[in-house]
Amino acid sequence: ANDGRILTIKAAWETVQHTSCGALADELREAASSVLRELAAGRQVLGGAKLPLTDDELNAVLRDQRHTLKAQWEERAIGDEAVRRVYWQEFKEALVREEGLVRAQNAKMADQRGVEALRAWQDWLDNNDEEGTAKAAEEICRQLGGAMERLPTKPLSRIGRAAVQAAARRVAAARGAVRETADRHEGLQRKAVSLGERAAQQEGAARSELDQTKAELTEAQEQVSNKEKESACLCEEVAARVEELKEAEAQLRAALEDLDNAKAREREEGARHRAQVNTLESLQNELEQVRAAAARDDAQRLAAERLAEAAAENASSEHNRLKEELAKARADAARSAELLTSEKAAHQDRLTKVLDEHRQKVEGAQRQLAQERETLQGQHSQLRSEHQKKVDDARQHLENQRKAHSTALDEHRGR
Repeated sequence: ANDGRILTIKAAWETVQHTSCGALADELREAASSVLRELAAGRQVLGGAKLPLTDDELNAVLRDQRHTLKAQWEERAIGDEAVRRVYWQEFKEALVREEGLVRAQNAKMADQRGVEALRAWQDWLDNNDEEGTAKAAEEICRQLGGAMERLPTKPLSRIGRAAVQAAARRVAAARGAVRETADRHEGLQRKAVSLGERAAQQEGAARSELDQTKAELTEAQEQVSNKEKESACLCEEVAARVEELKEAEAQLRAALEDLDNAKAREREEGARHRAQVNTLESLQNELEQVRAAAARDDAQRLAAERLAEAAAENASSEHNRLKEELAKARADAARSAELLTSEKAAHQDRLTKVLDEHRQKVEGAQRQLAQERETLQGQHSQLRSEHQKKVDDARQHLENQRKAHSTALDEHRGR
């Protein structure tokens, strides 16, 4: 009866902790999904965050939300550590998928805002009015730089590449115009030489006027040559910035692949841990079955003793009538008692042996589970530290690239 109550209490506790953890996970998942849906819709959430955000700002918002959810989970979750860990892991995986949708929406909205800023930049590049372009240049560059500072890394790379390509096309067009100007000046120079040869026969005033025209043409050629050199330097700088952006994109993709691999290894370790927990539960069930078998043996022994007592009472009631049968019955009862005693001893020895074997198996499994848990925790801590180091290195590298790109863009604006 006591074993039955223990089993009932254990089953009730299992039900309570699974129900409580499941309900709490659903509640926190709904609350987190509501905040993420509001953020993905472009509405401002608690704390003032609103898409589009930079990678660091979005990571900070998501990290703060995770810390808040983790604190609520630790405060309100009921159950064993293993059960709470399993439900928390499942909740965290669902939260990662929701956060992925927010990151994709952030990139989409950032692309839209970057395209709007890039349109004004392209219109300025396509404007041939030098007076209007000079007046609007500083404002257009300021707007584009401000928009690019608020973009995530990937949209920033795409917008920066598009801006550099537009500038490169404009530079190519300028070089074509410079080349046409040079050709035109060269034709003028040949014409001037021809005129000079014909005017050599004219008076000194015409000769001095021709010399002045030659000097002006020479100066124009020098200006054209200087402009061509400046255009060549600008093209080289643009090509170098494009290559730097490509390298930054490749490094970012490698960092993301390392992050996905670390998450996959973490999921495999969680599955292995759940399998070990199931093995321990099966061993505990076998121990409960052995205890139930021992209880049945005790019940059979008590029934045999009651039968012996009944036989003795019947022999006592028939003492006067069956003396000879009484002696025989006593002998039979003695033999039965000896047989029951020997069987009881054998059952007790077998039960003790089975309990010792199961106790040793359970202790061995617990030790193995503790060792594997320590090993998994060490590996998990190592993987987390390695992953965090890679993420920090990638973030620092991207920050350096962004600063270098901003510095190059500022230098380009200064020119």
